Amino acid sequence: MYITLREDKEIMLGKILFNLLTLILCIYIFVFKIVKKNNTNYIYVLAIQCFAMVFSLVVLLIQSWSNAIVMSIIYLLSLVIPTTLIVLEKFGVSYQEWLNIVIAKILISLKKSQKAKQILQKTVRNYNKNFTAYKMLAKIYEEDGALRKSIIYYCKALEIKQEDYTLQYKIATMLIAINKNEQAIKILNNIVLKKADYIEPYFTLADLYYSKKMYKEVINIYKFALEHKQNSYEIYYNSAITYALLNDFNNAKEYFKKAVENNSNLVNANYFLGQISLLYRDIDLAEEHFIEVTSGDLVAKACFELSKIYLLKDNKAKAAECVNKAIDIDAKYVKIIKEEPIFMLIKRDLNLVTIPKEETKSTLNYKEIDVIEHLNNTYDLTKSLTVNEILNKLNEEPKVELERKVV
Repeated sequence: MYITLREDKEIMLGKILFNLLTLILCIYIFVFKIVKKNNTNYIYVLAIQCFAMVFSLVVLLIQSWSNAIVMSIIYLLSLVIPTTLIVLEKFGVSYQEWLNIVIAKILISLKKSQKAKQILQKTVRNYNKNFTAYKMLAKIYEEDGALRKSIIYYCKALEIKQEDYTLQYKIATMLIAINKNEQAIKILNNIVLKKADYIEPYFTLADLYYSKKMYKEVINIYKFALEHKQNSYEIYYNSAITYALLNDFNNAKEYFKKAVENNSNLVNANYFLGQISLLYRDIDLAEEHFIEVTSGDLVAKACFELSKIYLLKDNKAKAAECVNKAIDIDAKYVKIIKEEPIFMLIKRDLNLVTIPKEETKSTLNYKEIDVIEHLNNTYDLTKSLTVNEILNKLNEEPKVELERKVV
């Protein structure tokens, strides 16, 4: 009997203490958060507490206070959650700020980006140091096609995390999309200087210099990239194309070969090696390279070049075979062949009547098209020169000095 009375007193004391703490916390939130600081976010917290107090009253009436689960719910809603939020705020963490982020992410996943945008805009107005909110807003504007507005929000995010090089690169690519190339170049130069092992900016920066025909700068960028990504066939391949455009054919050959060594499927490199071999009038080596072009958009071109090589070697059967293969792939070679007197030697063996085929879209990129045209033009310019004159000119290598600078 004595023990039962004692337990009842302890339970009663716990109830009194709980209600007292809850009341004090309610008053504190109402006076110091809602009234004095006009922080309406705490209305929700106060509502939770009121709900918990009503809930505890109901529990008291049905005499289920001793239920552990019920007690846990009441304590959680009345004391734990409100106290935790107040403590977090003391450390600069606002529950409303991150609640908005969670709600915005849910809305975006439900394809309601406009509602998410409104919540995020309110968030950055009230919490102007929220990196995530700025990035999410920027992403929404980007997907809406409002690139300039998107860049503004990405830049605001960058002000918070200035060493975020991935974000810097994102801004640079978006500046390129709105033709702000000079600004993009400055950002990309900064990235490759400060984050040298971040490879993607090298390619983008090189492409920008390439578009300005600043080929020496392109070579410099690729050389620095190779310091951090050795044996990259992409870097070797793009370097080789650029060397060829600079008429530095020795380096072009070296880098095309390295590209093939690191990616045996890079058949286009073999075509370019064949073209360079023709410049040096080395038809045997040119033949070896053209034979390796077994797939892709340059097969017809390779067959056409092989046919001329075989005619020079007086192998008419192979020449006719290669010409017919080129015609079968691309009917435009019928007209080209008719205009070149050399093919009169095998005209009887050629299939000059073709069935029109549906044109396929070329997969050649603009750099590959540039280098094909450049090598063809260079070959045409050297037709009247002797072999020695050609070799002397081709061996005059342009000097590309390595210089790291911000442009």
